[in-house]
Amino acid sequence: ESVITEFAINKFADHIPLSRGIDRFARLGVDLALSTVSENLLTTATVWLNPLINALWILLKQRTSLHVDETVFPTLPERGSGDRQTQKTRLWTYLNDGLNDLGPPIILFHYTDTKAGAHIQKMLSDWKHPNDTACPKTCYLHADAASNYEALYRQLPHILPVNCWAHARRKFYAIAKESRTKIFAHDAVEAIDTLFADEREWASLSNEARHALRQTEAIAKLSKIHAMMSEKLITLAPNSATANAISYLLKRWGNFTRYTERGDLAMSNNA
Repeated sequence: ESVITEFAINKFADHIPLSRGIDRFARLGVDLALSTVSENLLTTATVWLNPLINALWILLKQRTSLHVDETVFPTLPERGSGDRQTQKTRLWTYLNDGLNDLGPPIILFHYTDTKAGAHIQKMLSDWKHPNDTACPKTCYLHADAASNYEALYRQLPHILPVNCWAHARRKFYAIAKESRTKIFAHDAVEAIDTLFADEREWASLSNEARHALRQTEAIAKLSKIHAMMSEKLITLAPNSATANAISYLLKRWGNFTRYTERGDLAMSNNA
């Protein structure tokens, strides 16, 4: 068990390939076959650790607020496939952000071959409050505004999207950094930054206190941002970069402002 544990820690925590671990044992006079080590690690994951992973999924889905995002996970093609190109598979991350949350933070990963929305539908199909079976309570999913989440919200209407202000800000920031003079994108970034500054200041408060401040100060600032975006949009060519950045935000305004409805929701998906 200690040898298998060492290989698992080396590979998954310290990113040391199995072949290098085998070389290290060889220098000690211990010959190990790559196939043997691989099979033992697969057994460790699929047999010995699986009950723990399943238990963590159950605990994670007891939270009514989760974060999720997927990222490209380059994968080598299978041997003998004839394909030499690295495949763009996906690694999804599911977590609770621990913002005044009960219990320890939980982070779980789900590997898929594509970014199709069917994957997240499968993983969250049973996500509901543990005390409600017939009529699940509202759940909040912090995510970006990608289209692969839309089917989930249609299938499970008790799951509400909380869209990420970091994603919205990024679009304006990309425009602003290309200009040597101050333009509307700079104003947009500065306005959004004031929202983030408030959230940092309120981070140590209770959920109740944070919710009260969001209902007054945050909503007032959001109203001003909505007004400045709406006024600017009518002056722009529809397909301009700034118009696209504004439309991305305004078309989903309810999702972007949903974090103000509760004190335990997050303004961004940065977690």
